[in-house]
Amino acid sequence: MMCIYCDKQVKEGGINRFKAHLAGQKGQVEACKKVPADVQYQMKQLLEQFEKNKKRKAQLMSKTPKLKNLWNKSWTRFWKQCADIVKLTKPLFRVLRIVYSENKPAMGFLYQAMYKAREKMVRRF
Repeated sequence: MMCIYCDKQVKEGGINRFKAHLAGQKGQVEACKKVPADVQYQMKQLLEQFEKNKKRKAQLMSKTPKLKNLWNKSWTRFWKQCADIVKLTKPLFRVLRIVYSENKPAMGFLYQAMYKAREKMVRRF
């Protein structure tokens, strides 16, 4: 990103590093010397709010291990469901590859492929 006040290019880092540049905070990036005072004040406020939210979230996660466990369980459940969807659709995609191939198979071959796909799906669930 390029600062519109001093034309400095902030290449690395995210939006918070750019806010630190505009807020005049030294450390990760050089402070902007031409930024108006009101913009500098707003950027400082935004960075302070970000730090407060970050600390509050860390406190919540440390105080309530149940919340952390709930978060982990929900992600585990999500990935399990994704794996189930892949298991269910994989045999169907094999049949679709046969159907859309350049070599047109006989109808009996397609019925056999669909039957095998159905059997695989039943076995998996």
